[in-house]
Amino acid sequence: MIKKIITSAFTLFLIAGFAGGVGVDAAASISPSNQTIYGTDAYANWTFAWTSSSYAKQVSFNPGDGTGYRTANSRTNSSSMTHKYEYSSSSVSKLYYPKIAVYDLTSGATVGTGSATVHKRLSN
Repeated sequence: MIKKIITSAFTLFLIAGFAGGVGVDAAASISPSNQTIYGTDAYANWTFAWTSSSYAKQVSFNPGDGTGYRTANSRTNSSSMTHKYEYSSSSVSKLYYPKIAVYDLTSGATVGTGSATVHKRLSN
């Protein structure tokens, strides 16, 4: 009986920990959440993931460089996708805060949002 209670408590702890680690909007994430890229023109690469269901989703991406949101995938039934974006800047060091927003195309509801940090440097 005690073993069952401990096992149940541990399972709830793990579930709460995973949900809490993603943030308030636990239904979407960007991985890696932090990366450093090098060069005047450099690519950042991610995997976007979100809560899966049988309904189609739209994934919007904001690179955090002032250009705003754009559609990264207009219709998908998957629960993840890879994405890359080229950051161009001649600044010695610059930070960007990219974001995603995932929408359920059936209801129009937001499935979740996620964010990350990109540190772009001219050289390592």
